Amino acid sequence: MRAHPGVRAHAVARVPRQTCFLRQAEIDTPLEDPSSSDQVYKSVFIIFFQGDQLKTRVKKICEGFRATLYPCPEAPADRREMAMGVMTRIEDLNTVLGQTQDHRHRVLVAAAKNIKNWFVKVRKIKAIYHTLNLFNLDVTQKCLIAECWVPALDLETIQLALRRGTERSGSSVPPILNRMQTAEDPPTYNRTNKFTSAFQNLIYAYGVATYREVNPEIVRSSAYCAPSILITFINMMLFKTDENTRPVCDDTMYAGQVGLQKFFVILSLMCVPVMLFGKPYFIMKEQKQRAGHVSVEGAAENGTAGGAQPPPAHHDEDISEVFIHQAIHTIEYVLGSISHTASYLRLWALSLAHAQLAEVAWNMLLRKGLKSNGYQGGIVLYAVFAGWAAISVSILVLMEGLSAFLHTLRLHWVEFQSKFYAGEGYLFQPFSFEVILDSAGQGEE
Repeated sequence: MRAHPGVRAHAVARVPRQTCFLRQAEIDTPLEDPSSSDQVYKSVFIIFFQGDQLKTRVKKICEGFRATLYPCPEAPADRREMAMGVMTRIEDLNTVLGQTQDHRHRVLVAAAKNIKNWFVKVRKIKAIYHTLNLFNLDVTQKCLIAECWVPALDLETIQLALRRGTERSGSSVPPILNRMQTAEDPPTYNRTNKFTSAFQNLIYAYGVATYREVNPEIVRSSAYCAPSILITFINMMLFKTDENTRPVCDDTMYAGQVGLQKFFVILSLMCVPVMLFGKPYFIMKEQKQRAGHVSVEGAAENGTAGGAQPPPAHHDEDISEVFIHQAIHTIEYVLGSISHTASYLRLWALSLAHAQLAEVAWNMLLRKGLKSNGYQGGIVLYAVFAGWAAISVSILVLMEGLSAFLHTLRLHWVEFQSKFYAGEGYLFQPFSFEVILDSAGQGEE
């Protein structure tokens, strides 16, 4: 039995002329009262008595003090049977708990196999609903209307996707795609692949091309090969086309390029004498007009047409100095224009240096190793080949490749983009599940 500490005294006092044997033990830690959920201190006691009448009295006293009664079995066999029953119940509970844990483990393992697919589906659905929330409802409240930018080359694909979506959803309203006239500047969209995206990102670091501006990407992916800028500039000055171009390659970037290049070269050559003699001629003509005007005014003041000529004005410049200054400016401009184009010849110089280094490595190392005879020659060739391979990889491949890349990047940014590239546009951001899932994966990491 279990009751409060004062139960024994009250029980002995309320059972006169009766013999009861009691033993108790105090519980130091408080226990939770199941009826009030309060923390109370209790004691455990056991009472031995004889007779049903005394049993009734003791039971009433214990119930009055809200003690929990656990009747003792009358025989050891009964106690063993009760213990076996308790153990059986404990084993049943352990079996149920084990089966529950195994079932939970199987459910979680099965869910873990599909959780990635579930995340993908949830993100796709969320992205679709987020985009649909940007749409507007029409007057009939039956269809959605959206204004967005789409690539002109993908109009048929988009119409097909809208038609399939309508068929799968069971909607009776057919999709309608119309072009709109707008005064806003369209975004810039450049098609890239895994290889060209790295080069395009270098261009984006400088600036996004304005809509329909020539994309200065170095390498194009985009079934056809790109024309060489270096060869294009050389052919432009030599008035010829590249005869060694492969059939799949196009040696021009746009229609009428060759004729326009010739016109620009001729126009630039015609501008040189205009720059050299235009300003001096204009100054000489202005000085003569000013001198004639002063002469007429002086003759009118003297009353005669043959009066004395007044001295020239002090601010008139010496025409020889004007020619010298204009010649200097013309030479600087012409050399600057040529140097901008000739700067791309540095890549040619790098290729020549690469060829010379390769020839030196061949003559100084590998060629001598191949001339060795006998078994010693094999050992020498082994050591020489190791040195030749190390030099080729470290200098010719790594250092020369990095040098060519940096020179090309500098020429592209300084000589081309800083002079011919505006880069004032903004990127086109299409609705793409791939981009959404990639950004979600980076956010989780």
